[in-house]
Amino acid sequence: MKMTTKSDTNIAVLAALFPATFCAEPWQAHRPLKVGIGNDLVARGVLGAQEVDAVLKRYVDRLMYQKSLAAGDARVDLEGNVAGEVSREQRCRAARLVARIKARQQAEKAAAKAGAESEGTVGKAVMPPPVPDRKVVVMSTPVETRPATGSGRLGLADLRRAALERRARQEVTCGQ
Repeated sequence: MKMTTKSDTNIAVLAALFPATFCAEPWQAHRPLKVGIGNDLVARGVLGAQEVDAVLKRYVDRLMYQKSLAAGDARVDLEGNVAGEVSREQRCRAARLVARIKARQQAEKAAAKAGAESEGTVGKAVMPPPVPDRKVVVMSTPVETRPATGSGRLGLADLRRAALERRARQEVTCGQ
């Protein structure tokens, strides 16, 4: 069962009131919103200022919304009319955010898969391949394995440097 927040409920209300602008389902295609659309919603009395801030933050953090920004789709007002365009800088930022979201999702899937696999094997005996005329020794799998010292893992400074280098490459790519 999926829990919904007040912002999710408000997004559904906005999608019902302004179907050409808002999308209730996070997996469906979104359209970039006009800059200042929150002021339009408050002026119409649809939501209060604090509610608008919360609902728009929730809405624009969606993967599909960020994909629409990265694609450079036209911005729309409450009626669905074109009301501006996404700048080059905004497209690049959105593309980087989409890449981060996808990487996080893949990491979560891999961790879940690894967790499911380890749950299935923890406590089970590991059988080595049969060796003729030898006694077979059954060993249980270790519950936790720690990397050996000097295992080639990167330190914090190395990770920071790699992140800065990657960010610089992305900025050069988007700057072209």
